[in-house]
Amino acid sequence: MHAATMLGLGLAVNGTTSNMLVYLLKEYHVDGVKAAQIANVVRGSLNLVPIAGAVLSDSYLGCFPVILAGAAINVLVRTLPN
Repeated sequence: MHAATMLGLGLAVNGTTSNMLVYLLKEYHVDGVKAAQIANVVRGSLNLVPIAGAVLSDSYLGCFPVILAGAAINVLVRTLPN
């Protein structure tokens, strides 16, 4: 299950930043190199979010409340209608 989650996260990040790259080029008329640099900074920042979440969880919130919150969010997402 963890591998599938990471695959989904990777696809979402890559798809979002690729679309952002096209948006920067077409709508904001940013130079190609600058747009690629912006997309790479965003992609790198998004890859660091799980580390920040782990530090926050371990330092301030505790393990079990985070697991409970994650399970509750998972149940809510699965039960909401499409």
